[in-house]
Amino acid sequence: MTWDPDRVRAVTLDSFSTVVDIDSTAPAVADLVSDPVAFARRWHRLAATYGMRGNLIGTYATYFELHVDALEALLAREGIQPDRTELRERTEIYYDMDVFADVEPALDRLREQGYLLGIVSNGDPAMLSAMVETAELEPFLDAVVSADEIRQHKPARALYEHAADRLGVETKSVAHVSNGYADVQGAMHAGMQGVWLDREGNPPDPFGPTPDLRLESLVDLLRPTE
Repeated sequence: MTWDPDRVRAVTLDSFSTVVDIDSTAPAVADLVSDPVAFARRWHRLAATYGMRGNLIGTYATYFELHVDALEALLAREGIQPDRTELRERTEIYYDMDVFADVEPALDRLREQGYLLGIVSNGDPAMLSAMVETAELEPFLDAVVSADEIRQHKPARALYEHAADRLGVETKSVAHVSNGYADVQGAMHAGMQGVWLDREGNPPDPFGPTPDLRLESLVDLLRPTE
């Protein structure tokens, strides 16, 4: 599929790694591991993998609990076994993450251009509420859609279709923006246009469909011709 900006009536964003920076969770494990940033990235990836596995076997847990489980698993590989209370306390860093600098100016411009705006996330309502408050996003958003509403995680097609319903548009009218390649492909599978936000210059994934659009900064999305 080819990128078609004229189709877009609504823009949806992923949350973790797209609006807020996963690297900012590294302090939660800085006293336990030698490379906390690399560990934080593995932590998030494993939690997302657990969500995908849950879709396949019909098991659901909130994204917060998936991160608690993922933290337990990864620390066990390091020979570290905190109790469940400590694991949950460390995971609470997901309630206070750093916001990427390009988010607010991009949403401000998109709002001025008249697009509907939403968040579509694996995050449970408490995680998303904290993120929206921390990032001061509420004035920009028409919907904050959680996987918890349908008890299926990305890249389940039903979640993107549910998000389009929440925004009152067809999936083909939505551009979904994410740092996550599987998330972009999931949105495309549901009929949305998929936008890969690649701030770090990573090579594309050879598996599956190529994103409709690739950006290095969110502010470049749907920028008007000057």
